[in-house]
Amino acid sequence: MLDCERISNAELAGYPEAYLLGAVPENVTAIDVTLRHETTQQPYYHYVHGLKKHDGNCQRIAHGHRSKIHILHHGQEAPALEEETAKWLNYTYLVSAEDITEETPDHVVTGYTAPQGTFQLQIPKRAVRVMQTDSTVECIAQFLAERVQAQHSGEVQVRAYEGVQKGAICTAR
Repeated sequence: MLDCERISNAELAGYPEAYLLGAVPENVTAIDVTLRHETTQQPYYHYVHGLKKHDGNCQRIAHGHRSKIHILHHGQEAPALEEETAKWLNYTYLVSAEDITEETPDHVVTGYTAPQGTFQLQIPKRAVRVMQTDSTVECIAQFLAERVQAQHSGEVQVRAYEGVQKGAICTAR
C-alpha cells in the first residue's frame, strides 16, 4: 500500500490519519495517530485465537498477537524457561476446549456463535494448544504458569503481554 522499499516511521508518517479520515463521517475533522518502534530482547511468541464472549472484534475466530513473555522461577529470572515457553507457543492457535466441535487424527475443528456471527475453523493439530478456559491474556498467563510449574517444580510467575500496555501476571505453586 505504501510506495517504498522499506517501511519506517518516516514512511508511515501521515498515512494512517489520511486513510482513517477517508473512512469516518464528516463530523470527524481530525485523527492523531502516534507510531512507536518496538524492539524487544525478551522472548516472544505469535498466537491466534478468538474470544466469543468479547464485546468487540476479538469475537472473530482468527485474530492474532505477538506477545512478550517474562518468567520467574523461585523468584529468579528464568530466560531458558522463557525461550522454551515462547518456542512451544509460537505460531499456534489457542482454543478453549469448550469450542472444539470435532477432532480428527490430523485436525481440530473449532467453532462458536457470537454476536458478530457464527465462526468455524479447521486447524492442523500440531499448531493447536487447548486451554480449559477462554484464551484471554489473563487465562493465558495462568495456563502458562501452571504448565511451566508442572514441568519445573517450585513457584513460577508468568507475565504474559498482549498489545500495548495490556498483560497479566499469574503465579503457580
